[in-house]
Amino acid sequence: AWQLLRTSILEIYRQNSGKLSFEELYRNAYNMVRQNNGDRLYQGVERLIEDHVAGVCRALLAVVDESFLGSYCK
Repeated sequence: AWQLLRTSILEIYRQNSGKLSFEELYRNAYNMVRQNNGDRLYQGVERLIEDHVAGVCRALLAVVDESFLGSYCK
């Protein structure tokens, strides 16, 4: 269940969520919590968010010219 959720979250970050079933994702997250894997779910999501934000920061720091604002908006 976690691998499906992880892959789906990454697809959402790539703005490619058109084919995802949010009902299925919710059900998988719910089942993880019910099976006492809530900590794994929380820590996994937390790590994905941290990695994504760190990647965005690295990309923005690499832009030093006038395209910074455009890169920031993207």
